[in-house]
Amino acid sequence: MARDRASAYAEAINEVLPNAIQIADRFHLFQNLVVYLKDILYKKLPDKIMIKDCQITKEKVSKVIQELSDIDEKILSSMSYDNTSPTDENNRT
Repeated sequence: MARDRASAYAEAINEVLPNAIQIADRFHLFQNLVVYLKDILYKKLPDKIMIKDCQITKEKVSKVIQELSDIDEKILSSMSYDNTSPTDENNRT
């Protein structure tokens, strides 16, 4: 019997089908693993990791805005994008 990991399901199956072999399905095993790993990572990793000059640093860093003044105009003019609002199948925004 494939089931999720809830103990209520295990008890019900044991009551109705006492000789059944119970297995946890792959989805719920994976879901439990992901939750467990997130818990571990959230406890071990800091809220913020600051990087300066390709190195992790403990000092506070600020945002830097770098202006790109040496952009090749040919490359820039070759780029195009659609900036219109998305629409549904009836062309409604």
